[in-house]
Amino acid sequence: MQWINLGICGHGSLEVGTPILIDRIIDQQRDETWSLAIPQQMTKAVGALTCVSRAQSEYADNMAYDMESSGFIGAVSEIDSITSATVFKIVSDNPDYESRGISGKFVQSLVSQQLGLIRSLIDHYR
Repeated sequence: MQWINLGICGHGSLEVGTPILIDRIIDQQRDETWSLAIPQQMTKAVGALTCVSRAQSEYADNMAYDMESSGFIGAVSEIDSITSATVFKIVSDNPDYESRGISGKFVQSLVSQQLGLIRSLIDHYR
């Protein structure tokens, strides 16, 4: 079984709408880090993600940010190996587009634009 966390993230240097596969999760509050295996390079962007407790307004250049990936990895590790976890994010905010501008309709649009890639990711694990 493969567990996939699909969601949005902020990023310090990637354009809004860019898909990114996460190869490392850093939990700021618990000071924990998990390394993740990624499937064949399905996206141009691969990188680390910092899990934070609230939306960020300052971003490190080459870092993604979300608020749930650490919980996802924790849940997966309770029932399976984290090697069965994949984290796929779509950049929703960056230094030029604040997280306050995010709405449900905006997220739906971002995800809709990546449906082909999402389907390829799911098919990869079948």
